[in-house]
Amino acid sequence: MTAPLQDPGTRRPDPLQWAAGVIAGFILALVVVPAEFWRLPSVDAVYRGFDANLIYTDTNDPALSWLDPVRYRQFHGQLTVSADALTIASLPGSRPTVHLVTSPVSFSADFDARVLNAGEQSIPLKVGIWTPRGNFGFFLVFGGAPGYKLVVQRVVGDDASENAVGSYRPGQSHHMRFDVNRDRGEIQATILGQDAPPSPGRVLRITDGTRDDAPRFWSGTVAVQSGEEYEFGGAVRPLLPVGVYGFVLEWLDGRGSRIILSEQWQRTQASREWTIRNYRSVAPPRAAAVRLMLGVGDGADVLFANLFLKKWAEPDRNLLPNHDLGGDGINWRREDQGRGAIDIFDPPRAEHKVHVTRADFPELFEELRLSLTVAAESRDESSRVLLENYTLTLPHQRYLAVRTGDPRQRGLTVVLLVAAAGLCLGGILARRGRG
Repeated sequence: MTAPLQDPGTRRPDPLQWAAGVIAGFILALVVVPAEFWRLPSVDAVYRGFDANLIYTDTNDPALSWLDPVRYRQFHGQLTVSADALTIASLPGSRPTVHLVTSPVSFSADFDARVLNAGEQSIPLKVGIWTPRGNFGFFLVFGGAPGYKLVVQRVVGDDASENAVGSYRPGQSHHMRFDVNRDRGEIQATILGQDAPPSPGRVLRITDGTRDDAPRFWSGTVAVQSGEEYEFGGAVRPLLPVGVYGFVLEWLDGRGSRIILSEQWQRTQASREWTIRNYRSVAPPRAAAVRLMLGVGDGADVLFANLFLKKWAEPDRNLLPNHDLGGDGINWRREDQGRGAIDIFDPPRAEHKVHVTRADFPELFEELRLSLTVAAESRDESSRVLLENYTLTLPHQRYLAVRTGDPRQRGLTVVLLVAAAGLCLGGILARRGRG
């Protein structure tokens, strides 16, 4: 006997089809719900370090340069790029340039900048926000020797105006930050001095040379007792990962003749922090006086501060005359030998801010894309600058897409994904069962 045919109008619905409709409805709702319904992140992306895929470099970029393009076009500077550091060396007649970011959206960028050396008629560091189309922008400019001026430069086409905001010394570190807010129509640049040693006092910088022919810095003599134990050292901060630096005690007899040297040399390793070096030595027989020598070698570039020489039994009494280097190093003696140099300066503590709005500079904000550019220029003498700790931050903003950071949305997406996968698997198994 043949089974009666089932009336199509009374056919039971397929559970898989019903589930597919429900899941599709939830997916559609998830797609059409406005992004503002979800919790939005404060930051869309953060990039740390100098990524060669995100920056553009040119060893001799003629844009915005006051150099004669015919006379100097064959000269090139030097750029050394790694994830941690960027070194820009402008050789005579060159203008090396690095475009850190070019973007139509808001961004914040910050880094540490240190001018290592700056010759006359050079601009060792020029950092700013600008647009090449129409040549509009403003820059923070570190001038060369002998003034070492820090100025704010505004460029409109072929016209440039400058406003001096302070000065700096080669070797000093500055933290620089640029905030570009396209929605509010404002840009702020901040320069904050760094390098303050652990304790108040001036900073000594000794650079370059070799261990046998290097600059040395000698303290005045200090009376000592033979057989007594002494402690000596200070705070150090190497600027480059090359060379050596040392603390040396020269023990003298009653006639001022050398008896022996107590030497403590260290291989340098570039550091963002100060390190306290502490050594001990016992005054040899016949010792009547001692003096402390600070030196570097093998191309080192080192900052010294908070120097001390103490009896081990009297740790609160610093025997060094003028241990804080006041009065440009009174009671200390310099020996600038070879290719080295010695400099004493106050650590930069000042903060400089530049605020630009759409009303102040409408031409700049009318441009679709703005660039953050770092450059250097030199005519007759070279200069060198070191950039470190670069961070680029993209705050949350609407552009071609909107990023959300709501855990509820992520959880719902995962649930729907699992449900859809389960539905597909159920459909496959059901088809096999009917087959």
